[in-house]
Amino acid sequence: MGLLKDRQGDLDVWPRGPPLRALCFGINDYDNHDSLSNCERDAAAIVEKVRSLSDGRNGKCVANFLDGCHLKNKEAMKKAVIDFVKQIDKGAPPR
Repeated sequence: MGLLKDRQGDLDVWPRGPPLRALCFGINDYDNHDSLSNCERDAAAIVEKVRSLSDGRNGKCVANFLDGCHLKNKEAMKKAVIDFVKQIDKGAPPR
């Protein structure tokens, strides 16, 4: 996608940023539901996997993890998403 063939191989025609950006929430404890036991661990594992992906030509894959301690309510989640999006270089967005 977004690639052209040339004599030396593939050329990326878009000056984009990292191939992938991910924001993962891991919340084990809830006020109105039973607690879960593996959400934080699973989210951390996803972040580790994303960070280990091949970086291609335009930089490493980026992933951030937030656990339940940082996500006490809906407003905290919204703020986390907004802060994550603000980190994205608008001149070189993820592919």
